[in-house]
Amino acid sequence: MEDAEKPPALSELERQVMEQVWDSEDDVTVRQIVDRLNATSEKQRAYTTLMTIMSRLESKGMLDKQKRSRSDLFSPAIRRQEYLEARAKVEVDALVGEYGEIARALFVREIAESDPQAAEKLRRLAEDTDA
Repeated sequence: MEDAEKPPALSELERQVMEQVWDSEDDVTVRQIVDRLNATSEKQRAYTTLMTIMSRLESKGMLDKQKRSRSDLFSPAIRRQEYLEARAKVEVDALVGEYGEIARALFVREIAESDPQAAEKLRRLAEDTDA
């Protein structure tokens, strides 16, 4: 991925494809992704649709492609956890940039309500950095 700090947002189908690629132990072909997605979904996807999606994911820097004589092999260009963390940072930065202190207060409130122990750890950390 060229700009790992700002990974692209993914459409629902792009996300589904990436989940399949991330879950694979080996490189995958378009045919393998078609078969996997169609086996778990009521909506059947055409080979050409998924070929286009995977090409787009390659151009977005999400997939690496190796040319083979009969079919191309795809692998993730970024690990799932790296993508999720970088994407979350982009979204949080956008919220804080637009809403400022309101967004920060809501984050703190959400942490306090969902995980009081984590909130206490953050409070102590903040006190330590203030000293």
